[in-house]
Amino acid sequence: MKFSDKAKKLFLILSNIVLVVMVVAATIMYSGHVKKMQDYSKMLDFITTVESMKQVSLNYLNSERGYVRDWAGYITKNDMTMEEALDFIKSINTDGERLAHIVDMETFEAYSSYYPAGSQKIDTYEKYLNGLAETEENFRTTMFAMFNGSDDDFTILGKYQIDETHARVVSVGKRVTIKTAEGDRDYLLLRIIPTEVLKKTWVFPMEYKSAEVGIMTREGDYVVQSNTMKSGNFPEYIRAYNFQDDYNKVDELRNRLSTTESGTFVYKDFRGNECM
Repeated sequence: MKFSDKAKKLFLILSNIVLVVMVVAATIMYSGHVKKMQDYSKMLDFITTVESMKQVSLNYLNSERGYVRDWAGYITKNDMTMEEALDFIKSINTDGERLAHIVDMETFEAYSSYYPAGSQKIDTYEKYLNGLAETEENFRTTMFAMFNGSDDDFTILGKYQIDETHARVVSVGKRVTIKTAEGDRDYLLLRIIPTEVLKKTWVFPMEYKSAEVGIMTREGDYVVQSNTMKSGNFPEYIRAYNFQDDYNKVDELRNRLSTTESGTFVYKDFRGNECM
């Protein structure tokens, strides 16, 4: 009889232990599930925020593109000389942070609305004319896309430094016809936008303190470079900290960038932390 009582007590104790373990395990599993759901929800919120900022940037740059189209149309319609065109831009451009460049697409010589008449010639673009580096080639390609009107999918030129203010800038452009002593000639009119001005349109909520913002082309070249991405372009940054010797994965990343409209990538940053 005593043995039976002890067995019952032992059974009850073991049953209680098993029950407690099961409850704890279920609680841990449920907590893990809740955390995963919370993390997923936060990720979706973050992506929504990025998409919203992308649209803000797109709208802003489209409005800048509208300005340069209007300027080019007015200058061409009124058969202006180079001096008249630059004077017109000075008079109509109310924002001192925005400049205009008019570029000869044969020589890449350019003229700036920043300087007074007689000293408006600049050499900002000449170094890109015969440069052999990939970034220089991409720069030329973008300029000709603007000039030839083949940038309907939206093209912005950047990032580069201008001599007038030594600021890092991007630009949007349109073909313009200028009257010269030899007759009418076509040039590329660029509206210059400092990257710091563009960055002011980006405001992340406080919960994303570690988030950074940048703009790059579908090829992965930086247009506006974020603070910690110090490599020459985005694929090289990812390669350096994720697959240094596997160029096949670099090509896969470039392909994803060129084919995705809106995508999420998870890679390690320069600290070895996984980032989205």
